[in-house]
Amino acid sequence: MTDTMGFVPSAALLVVPDNRGQLADNYEVEPVALGKGGFAEVRRATVRATGAKRAVKLISKSDKNNPGLLKAEIEVMKMLDHPNVVTLFEIFEDSDTLSLVLELCSGGELEGYVEKHGNLKEPEAALATKHVMSAVRYLHSKGIVHRDIKAPNCLLLLPTGLDARQAVKLSDYGLSCHFQKGVALAQRCGTPSHMAPEIFTRNYTESVDIWSVGVMLYWMMSRRLPFGQAGPNEENAKARLQFSSSAWVNAGQDVVNIVTSMLHKDPASRLDCKKVLEHPFITKIAPKLPVGVIEDKHIEGLKNYRSLNKFKRACLNMTACMLGEAEVGPSRQLFLALDEDCNGFVSMSELVALSKAAANVTKSSKSIKKKDAIKIFKADGHEEAIQDFTFTEFIAATFNRKKCLTEKVGRVIFNSFDKNGDGCIQLSELAEGRLLGHLKAAELVQTLKDLDLNGDAEIDFKEFMAMCRE
Repeated sequence: MTDTMGFVPSAALLVVPDNRGQLADNYEVEPVALGKGGFAEVRRATVRATGAKRAVKLISKSDKNNPGLLKAEIEVMKMLDHPNVVTLFEIFEDSDTLSLVLELCSGGELEGYVEKHGNLKEPEAALATKHVMSAVRYLHSKGIVHRDIKAPNCLLLLPTGLDARQAVKLSDYGLSCHFQKGVALAQRCGTPSHMAPEIFTRNYTESVDIWSVGVMLYWMMSRRLPFGQAGPNEENAKARLQFSSSAWVNAGQDVVNIVTSMLHKDPASRLDCKKVLEHPFITKIAPKLPVGVIEDKHIEGLKNYRSLNKFKRACLNMTACMLGEAEVGPSRQLFLALDEDCNGFVSMSELVALSKAAANVTKSSKSIKKKDAIKIFKADGHEEAIQDFTFTEFIAATFNRKKCLTEKVGRVIFNSFDKNGDGCIQLSELAEGRLLGHLKAAELVQTLKDLDLNGDAEIDFKEFMAMCRE
């Protein structure tokens, strides 16, 4: 299995996905499984440095059925950084087990929520659809098609209702694959009841994900499948979409319209991601977060983040990935309020627009002028280039550093760079590139010089913590 786990840098997290240490070094794993299936089980775990809760998927390496499928799923997850996608934080491997440290979604599966509470009300269904479609839009922008979207593969972050503060997360990327615009896919895969008709004929594009979300929306509203368990297969190809059950008697025209448009059998006539997210069912009916309050601390954090060198930004990103909902939640909700087009990034225009709207609502919020916003979004090393904030970057820029960057957290990050365990970070360890990406020789030398306070050509833990607390 080791050869399938070759390192691929995670642009999303800037952490070491393939960890050389032991799972127990950084996590306290509970003995009782949350769930089991085949050669894997999921357990709850606690980050030792912060107390944050995680889910750990333990996969037995005795499963020889399809290691390539597992590798593909992991490689896809390494690429993803979005508030409506389940986050993969780290990977540990020993002789018997592959351990994936994942975001813990304590609200359980969307399917279980619907089965417990009954047919969803339109605002709840609109919110779930918006969140899943936000994830789908992000995936498609990365050239990835999911191919198995359904309620069991959507998780609720919080053990609360489907209100504006909830986050629905898309998971299970085992059938995902890369696609190219204009090039048809042919593999027949997925769950038949949620498969688009063109999958059965082995000639399809990424629009099959739109169909699957449409099936899920129909099911959330009625707990019935529009084309039965078999789906719109060859024998059932002429079946028509109907809204005849009692669940649809009082349904609004917007929800009927969006379902019909998402379940159009002609892919060319089916809504795309952007049009789904702009549909009145989403924009008018889905619950909205209160207007985000943009405070001075947020502005200073964002501005400061982009001014830091890659080493300091990597340390902040790693810290963000060790924090729990109590620390991350407010920043996550602000990110969602800012990400107006649901593409998984915060742009300069979105920050300026929301800050203006928030300033009109509350005096504690600060309106940002475009010239000041340019300083915040200026790309690293490019005076004129503007670069949006990813989800992890935004969290890393806005969490409370004084509270969260403790010595315990600092030690974990320091050890990630100190590969030989001698208590110091040398230039050669910075140059490995696992955490920093590609750095030119001059950048490496300058990074070491900036942090090496005593001039001994290496960074000790005291110097490292001094940098963290600046």
